Amino acid sequence: MNLILSKPQIVQDLAAEIISPTELKNWMQISFNEQDDEVYQVCKSARTLLEQYTSKSFGTKTMRAEIEVDEDFVRLPYGPLQSVVSIVLHVGFGNNETLVAGTDYEVVGTRVRVLRQGFMTFTYRVGMVDLPEDLRADILRLGAWMFQNKGIQFETGDEIKKYPDWAALAANRYIDRVI
Repeated sequence: MNLILSKPQIVQDLAAEIISPTELKNWMQISFNEQDDEVYQVCKSARTLLEQYTSKSFGTKTMRAEIEVDEDFVRLPYGPLQSVVSIVLHVGFGNNETLVAGTDYEVVGTRVRVLRQGFMTFTYRVGMVDLPEDLRADILRLGAWMFQNKGIQFETGDEIKKYPDWAALAANRYIDRVI
């Protein structure tokens, strides 16, 4: 079994937020502009929390994950997988080998077939090309709730469970855990 050794890191996040402050303000039926920076942060936080909850990327981003590979096929976290940027095999102290596409690995659907084994660093692009409308609505719902409940901290762990209608979110249908 392949083992993810550390939490995948975002190398490059979305170029632009999926939900704009204007879209969220329209959805909440508010028209003031004084808090646009705060509304933007809420849009980003709502998207990020739902991405973490589902283990999916809602838009194109570049990720990095360290994985101990001992099986041919590797399923990378936070899919869907778009492309592999690089795979580095760590063969010893300071000795790294960059694997070659087509020779050492190939992308097969949403997985990567690796012909080598060992500790590897994968850099890859993931994300949904078209976000389903129900996930878009979830970001709006959660964002509006977060904006209205600004005093609650949402940075870690279980705080998101303070959202009163968590079980009704469409995001529950998109959960994808990679172990």
